[in-house]
Amino acid sequence: MKKLILTAACVGATLSGFAQGTVIFQNAIGTAIKVGVYNGSGALTGSNNATSAPLPALPNGTSTGGVLDVGLVWGTSAAQLSTITGGTLAGVVPIGTAAGQIAGSTVYGIPGTNPNDTDFLAVYMWDASYGNTLAAALACETAGGWFGSAAAGPGNTVYGALGTPLAFTLGPTPGPAQPIFGTTAGFYGKTVVLANSPEPTTIALGGLGAAALLLFRRRK
Repeated sequence: MKKLILTAACVGATLSGFAQGTVIFQNAIGTAIKVGVYNGSGALTGSNNATSAPLPALPNGTSTGGVLDVGLVWGTSAAQLSTITGGTLAGVVPIGTAAGQIAGSTVYGIPGTNPNDTDFLAVYMWDASYGNTLAAALACETAGGWFGSAAAGPGNTVYGALGTPLAFTLGPTPGPAQPIFGTTAGFYGKTVVLANSPEPTTIALGGLGAAALLLFRRRK
């Protein structure tokens, strides 16, 4: 009897290890990831759908020969995702062979989560030649490499700044899961990856910090 109980407990623990929360980590042509150049005043020039070919040279002529990596990050609050390295990296995939689309599996398990969890998600894109970690993404942004992040909302673009995190209810294992990209409110819309732009990033981080302070004061 004890053996049966022990066996059942082991099986249960094994199965629970596979019960990750899931999302559809894919995008469609309507939410294609683009590469462009920010001109410093809010306008984007030379925008094209990102491809699996090496990234183009930066406006200053620098070329790394890298391709675009796409990272999915999760956290338990929007404040946790107010910096690049604040959340937990769920995984990194390269840009797909179809221009503008992610080369991930459709149903994507997020390690460290459970089905039906409501967590916050963020999506970053950066030059893969820097590495496949969040520290590498930060290094890429700091160095002025090709970097960007997703913004929630239909048709939104982000010029090198931190995108708005999504509050998202994760799907079951193995699925079906919900997509995080879409053309309506509550999803990640159009995303632009471009040469580093410190001013918009600073503004975005400052805005999130101010919102967190207001929330903290209200709670007190």
